[in-house]
Amino acid sequence: MKYAAALAPALLSALLPALLLVGCAGMNNSEQRMVSGAAMGGVVAGPIGAAVGAGAGYIYDRTKSANDY
Repeated sequence: MKYAAALAPALLSALLPALLLVGCAGMNNSEQRMVSGAAMGGVVAGPIGAAVGAGAGYIYDRTKSANDY
């Protein structure tokens, strides 16, 4: 039982990044930019920062997409 409790955090820290990468595999550029903006905002200021970061990622994507055409 002690061994399983000690193994759980290591297993979680090894599997979590892989699951996150697989979850983002089918996203288009707009979705990837929104998620990365939300992640950066979330790191900086919690839930409010995540919302602002997602919005900033969306605006950046719209600007970038408008310049590509």
